[in-house]
Amino acid sequence: AADSLVPLLMCDDYDTSFQACLAAKYLCTSDSWRNAIAESKGLEALLSLASGHDLELKRELTSTLQNMTLSDDNKGRIMTNDGMKVIANLCRDSDSIVSHQACGTVANIAERQANKVVMVKQGIILHLQ
Repeated sequence: AADSLVPLLMCDDYDTSFQACLAAKYLCTSDSWRNAIAESKGLEALLSLASGHDLELKRELTSTLQNMTLSDDNKGRIMTNDGMKVIANLCRDSDSIVSHQACGTVANIAERQANKVVMVKQGIILHLQ
C-alpha cells in the first residue's frame, strides 16, 4: 500500500499530492507505516515537495516529516539523502508553524549522536559545537 502512496505524493495535481501528504502524516503515527513509506522512497518524495510555495502543503509536509523521523531508521535515511538541507531551510520559513515543525524534525534526528556530529559540521546546529 505504501508503494501506491508515493506516486500520489509526486503527482502534478496539487489536490492529489496534498491529500497523499495528509494520508502519509496520519499513517506515519505507526512505526511500521513510517518504515514502509520510507522504503518506498517516500522520504525523497516528501522532501521534494518542500520546494513548493503553498503554505498548507508545507505545514502538512513538515508535520509528516516530524512523524517520519520518530523512526531511528528514518533519522539515518534523512542524513544520507541530503535531507537536512531541505529541513534546515524549512526551519527558516517565515511561517511559525512550518518552522516549529521543522525544528521538531531536527530535534528528532538529533537524538542520534552520530547525526548531531554531522549536523554540527554542516552548520545546522551550531550551539552544540
